[in-house]
Amino acid sequence: MMTIMAGAGILACIVVACGTTRPIAPAPCLSPALHDLVIQWGTEDDSTRRIEAWELSSKGEVEALVGTHRDSLQRSYVGALASQDYCQRVDAIKAAYLQTQAMNVRGTRARFVSYSNASGNVYLRVVWNPDLQTFQSRVFRAEYDSLMALLERLD
Repeated sequence: MMTIMAGAGILACIVVACGTTRPIAPAPCLSPALHDLVIQWGTEDDSTRRIEAWELSSKGEVEALVGTHRDSLQRSYVGALASQDYCQRVDAIKAAYLQTQAMNVRGTRARFVSYSNASGNVYLRVVWNPDLQTFQSRVFRAEYDSLMALLERLD
């Protein structure tokens, strides 16, 4: 009887572990020089000091970042993107940065997309006012919406 219960416990652990596997390697579309790539996007509200953001690692893992100050953001694992989805978004964001070299247009609320690769010393960030539909922010508004659509598919 004890052997059956122990076997059932081990089987339950295996099933739980398999259901929560996380990627262990960077996406195949990334060269070794981009293995430290991190993409963040979200909204900052200056009146409440609240930040609601997401972070996408080079492995395709997505974490939610929520808090009232950059140093005290609470992280929680959301899920992982399929390699194909990840690679498409990274390519699209790189293309968006080539089209929009710089943009920092804040309002009381600010949306942002950042692209950073510490090993390559690359730190890019665009910021726009989500309450205005400006011509300059059109490319990154579309990228932001695409990233949010990917989040919905993770749930």
